[in-house]
Amino acid sequence: MEREEFARRLAEATRRLLALTRTYVIDSLPEAVTYSLAMQPWVEHVPLGPGEVLFAADGERFRERRRCNAEEAVELLWRDGLVPLWVDLVVVAVADGRTQIEAEVSPRFIREPPELQGEERPFLIKVRNNPPWIPRSKWHGPLKRFPLHWRDDPEAARAVRDPEERRVSTRRLLLRRLLAAPPVRITFAQVLGQLRERPAADLQWRDEDEQLEAIDEAEQVMAGWGEAEREGALGEAFFGDMRVRPWARLLRRVVVARVEQNAWMLPALLQSPYAAGLTGLEIRRSEVDLRAIAGSTQVRGLRRLILHDTAITEEEFAALVTTPNLAGLTHSTLSNLSLPPARLARWLDGTPGRSLRELVLAGFAGAEHLEVLLARAPVLLRLRSLGVVDGYVGDAEVLRLAACEALGGLATLDLRGSRSPISQAAAAKLRAAPHLARTQVLLDDGATGSR
Repeated sequence: MEREEFARRLAEATRRLLALTRTYVIDSLPEAVTYSLAMQPWVEHVPLGPGEVLFAADGERFRERRRCNAEEAVELLWRDGLVPLWVDLVVVAVADGRTQIEAEVSPRFIREPPELQGEERPFLIKVRNNPPWIPRSKWHGPLKRFPLHWRDDPEAARAVRDPEERRVSTRRLLLRRLLAAPPVRITFAQVLGQLRERPAADLQWRDEDEQLEAIDEAEQVMAGWGEAEREGALGEAFFGDMRVRPWARLLRRVVVARVEQNAWMLPALLQSPYAAGLTGLEIRRSEVDLRAIAGSTQVRGLRRLILHDTAITEEEFAALVTTPNLAGLTHSTLSNLSLPPARLARWLDGTPGRSLRELVLAGFAGAEHLEVLLARAPVLLRLRSLGVVDGYVGDAEVLRLAACEALGGLATLDLRGSRSPISQAAAAKLRAAPHLARTQVLLDDGATGSR
């Protein structure tokens, strides 16, 4: 692991730890932190795992807890690419205007700790046990906040009232816990669920305004999340009376699949101001009218469009290739479509091809489609990724790719799944092409050709 990546993960884990702990304790936790590092003893009878390393000097180096700032923690724990197998972080106190964080460190070091449920290892965040008098939920844990040092004087701690109790509902508190979870798709789905689900008797919003405040808060937290993590199904933008709801603005990518009976939903979303943040749209086996996409000014921020196994009328296709609203597309996947070469030419020459960086043709492309593609050097020169997969690419097509210098900017060329045979000789010429020296070439034989 690179030192900069290790430092970034420590900073992100610390941010999440503070956010999570604030949903449990009443105490104000400053952003400034001090770490207290302790290394766990090595258990001799437990053998080292593959790639794991021990450092003999750590016994003396960590004889006592090491108090340090973030930069010093990185200096202590990053060892020329090796990092601890795990580091558990927990807030224990506030002193001298700084939040005190204890870090329990594994004595085993490894180059890349395994991922666990979206956590960016080696760091794991934890919160210490809550008081026995605090009500708990089987699924949500403590339903109220408590003093950080309640064990010092339980009776006095029990009398302390949460200053946010009347302003922040339990439902909002639980939402904040979700927002402190790893920024992965399952977390996003749970956040949407918390916002969409009908409030239970014990999990009411304070009022309607609090729900809108919660959406604003979620949007701020998710500003740094990846677009792929903020993906959801079309129906998740709706609820109850089937109006587009404010939480729809949290979505960055929307998947539309088999909505023949609710074909009105996509036009409704695309006409809503809550769709202005959309960057990706995937249409799968649906009979929606694609003119809704072409005619929506809300999709001007769209960067990714996937059309899979979907019938496209001439009127719809004409609208898609001429609308200025798709001029910002950087990724286009055309999969299992009835797409003659002439239509592919119109797609590449139209507004969808104007800014393309990634193009995938799946399930249909053959020699004539490749001819259309290779005749468009301006498009090829912009591409960084090209996939012609599950198609009809044989030796002749591979040799044409090997001779096309306009493909020199590709980072990836994917030809897997071809229904036409590709000989070892043709594959070797493709990989040996000088303009593809820095390109990862993916073929069915498992070799990647990356040089």
